[in-house]
Amino acid sequence: ILSGREKSIPGKNIARELRFIQSSDEEVVLPPFVPETELLRLKNEIGTLYRKGSRVFRITSWFQFMLFKDLKDVILKTSFPLPVCNSFGVLFCKESGAAGVQAWIELGEGDFEELRKHSVLPLELYAYGRPCIFTTRAKLLSWRNIADVRDHRFELKRDGGLTHVYPEEVFSAGEIPDGVPYCYDLRHAGMGEEPVSTFNTFREWA
Repeated sequence: ILSGREKSIPGKNIARELRFIQSSDEEVVLPPFVPETELLRLKNEIGTLYRKGSRVFRITSWFQFMLFKDLKDVILKTSFPLPVCNSFGVLFCKESGAAGVQAWIELGEGDFEELRKHSVLPLELYAYGRPCIFTTRAKLLSWRNIADVRDHRFELKRDGGLTHVYPEEVFSAGEIPDGVPYCYDLRHAGMGEEPVSTFNTFREWA
């Protein structure tokens, strides 16, 4: 997943947020926070991209499946922050029209392997990035960083009327199992950044 500033990477499938789409070949990442007052606008924006040739859309919130009921030949995949944690969640996604799902970022290794055994859809792994862990309309002090009681540090960013909280450390899933598609989220992280957090590997975040 790239930001609007970055160019495509040859040989890789590229996804961007809806507002930054540069080509109909790119996967469209939908915005997770959409109040009722903005729902029609989102539906119209999806329709515009569809007419321009976009066919692959990434679902980030459960309500978004409803936006594609009247569109044919689309490919729907789930993406962070939609929490697909177990086989029931995967089944719901399939019944709603998804062709693939991204496993929830906080699954431990054992959780992921069990999900692979029971999933009725192809799984994708969030393998690298600086994921947004909290979003609010509150106008927090976006010019400063914050820390929790264990001195884990976080960065605040204001964008589009929302404040987003990102960890300072880049997340990495570590070793990727053979045959598992994976996602590198480079919207807020560069390749090869240090230090790297592997918080989900052994549930050390709990």
